[in-house]
Amino acid sequence: MTRLRAVGRRTWLLAVLAIVFFAVGVPRWLAGDGGSASGDALFAKVCRDHGGRLTTRRISGGLPPVERHCVVRYGADEYVMDAVTPLGWEQDGAQLQREGCEDAARKQASTARGKSRITFVYHSDTGVCERRR
Repeated sequence: MTRLRAVGRRTWLLAVLAIVFFAVGVPRWLAGDGGSASGDALFAKVCRDHGGRLTTRRISGGLPPVERHCVVRYGADEYVMDAVTPLGWEQDGAQLQREGCEDAARKQASTARGKSRITFVYHSDTGVCERRR
C-alpha cells in the first residue's frame, strides 16, 4: 500500500512537471526565446529596434572589457540611448530621460527669457532628450 502511494506521488509530480514544460518551455523554445540569446545579442536587437546603432569603446587597461553604447543621431549630435540595456528596453530609464528633458525645458524657459534659442525635445521612440540650438 505504501509503495502504491509513493508511485502515485511520483506520477503526480511527473505530470505537473510535464504540464509546466509543455505549457511554458516548449512555446518559448519554438519562439526562439529559450534564453540562449546573450545579453549582447539582445542589446543589439533592442538598439536597432529603437533606431539606434551600436558603438563600442575599449576601456583603458587593454583587456577585452569593452564599453558598449547604443547611440542615435539628431542633427549634428549623437546621443546615448540610456534606456537600451543588456536586459532590454528599460521603461524607467526612458521615463527619467523624459522628466529630465521636461525639467531642462522649464529651466531654460524661465531663465532665458528670449536670450537663448536652445530647446529640449524628448523622443519617446529612442528615450533621448535632444538639445536643439
